[in-house]
Formats: sequence, structure tokens, C-alpha cells
Amino acid sequence: MLIQRFKQAAIYISLAAMLVIAACNNDATSDKTEPTASAETKTDSPTVAKARRTGKVSASLDKTTPSKNYKKGADGVYESVEVQPEYPGGEAALSTYISNTLVYPETAIDENAEGTVRVQFIVNENGTISNPTVVGPPVGHGLDQAAIDAFSKMENWTPGKVNGKNVKTRLVLPVVYRLE
Repeated sequence: MLIQRFKQAAIYISLAAMLVIAACNNDATSDKTEPTASAETKTDSPTVAKARRTGKVSASLDKTTPSKNYKKGADGVYESVEVQPEYPGGEAALSTYISNTLVYPETAIDENAEGTVRVQFIVNENGTISNPTVVGPPVGHGLDQAAIDAFSKMENWTPGKVNGKNVKTRLVLPVVYRLE
């Protein structure tokens, strides 16, 4: 906050100096509104630049070729299944959910933080989501936690199947954060 105040003070000082220089350069016959118009444009510029700065979040399921080896892991969760779990409405609805639900933290935007958070989670036999965790290197700046929070609120999926039976399935979803 202190740095932001210094930046604002520097802008105002620069604008004041520009007005003084412009006033000194004007002769008695010139239109006195030109320096003011220029100063107004300069004043608006930092505000407009900040307003345009936003973050975009997207996600899509990892496209891996399913294995024919459908075995439970030691924890009773399948890594590969005959029928993949599906978000209600498919991948387009999942992408919409992520972009509408996941909030790009303001601190991350201020710190120019971008990256991909890989969220691993389990789709249980009844379609509920459990154990969302970040796998791989953390991105930080609140981006990892924001992704976990969004997955914790996610509605039920259609569960994965092996031999026609609903099974627990582990999935990984990369969530991509990009500044615009």
C-alpha cells in the first residue's frame, strides 16, 4: 500500500511539472485548455491500465490413453477405467464452471503470478469429489488454494466404471492461470 501511494505521488508530481512546463511554454495568445486536456489524459492512464488488468482461468482434463489394465491401487482407487468419470454437461460445462467459480486472487494479479496448478482428486462411486490436492510444484500466491477451494465446491460427477460397476477413480485436472 505504501508503494502504491508513492507511485500515485510520483504521478501527481509529474503531472504538476508538466503543467508548469506547459504554462511556461505557452505564449499569451495560446489556448490555455490544451495543457489541462493533456494532464487529464495522463491522470486517466494509470487508472485505465489497472482496470484492464485481469486474470483468466481455464482447465481441461488430461487426455491420456486409457490402459486395459483396470486394477485398484492400494488405496482402492482406479487410475484407469473403462468409462471415464464425466462432469455434468461434459468438458465444456467443466471449463465454464472453472472460469466462473475460480477467482484469480488479487494478490496474484498484483504480483504478476501465472502458472498451472495440477489438481488431483477422486471421483467416488456416487460421483462426489474427494481429496482435492495439488500435485507437482506449487505455484503459490494463493493460486493453489483457490483451485482447491473450487474443487471442494464442485457438484457430483458421473462416476467412472469398470465392468459396468461404478468405481472410485483418480483424476488430475490442470488449472491454468494467465494474466491478460
